[in-house]
Amino acid sequence: MNSLSTWRRFLMYGIGFIIGYLIYLGINQGKGDRLSWLPGNQIMNQLNHKELIYSAHAIKQMNCRTISKAEINALLKTGEVNFGKSKTRDLEKGHCPSYAVEGNTKDGQQIRVVFANCEKTAKVITAIDLENEYACE
Repeated sequence: MNSLSTWRRFLMYGIGFIIGYLIYLGINQGKGDRLSWLPGNQIMNQLNHKELIYSAHAIKQMNCRTISKAEINALLKTGEVNFGKSKTRDLEKGHCPSYAVEGNTKDGQQIRVVFANCEKTAKVITAIDLENEYACE
C-alpha cells in the first residue's frame, strides 16, 4: 500500500508538471521572454514578419540622425510600442495604422521609429533621435 501511494504521488506530480509546462509554453511562445499575448508584443511580432520598406522621408531622417537600417532591424527585436505616439485608428481613415516603436541602439542613442503596419509590408515612416536635436532639412 505504501508503494502504491508513492506511485500515485509521482503520477500526480507528473500530471501537474505537464500542465504547468504547457501553460508556460503558451505564455512564452513567439519572442523568447516576451509575453506574446500582450498588444505591444503582438504588433512587434507582426512588424518582424513583414517585408520592411523605407519612405524617402525616413531615409532622409535616418541619414541626418545617423540611424542605420541595422539599428532599425535591432529595434524591431528589442523595442517597445509607445501607443501614446501611435495612430492605431488610421485604418478607419483608409490608411495603415502606424506604431511608434522606441528603444536604444547599441551605441546608446534613444530612438523612436514610426512604422505603418500595412497588410503585407511594414513601412518605415520616420526615425527620430529622442535626445538630440538635428538641423535636418
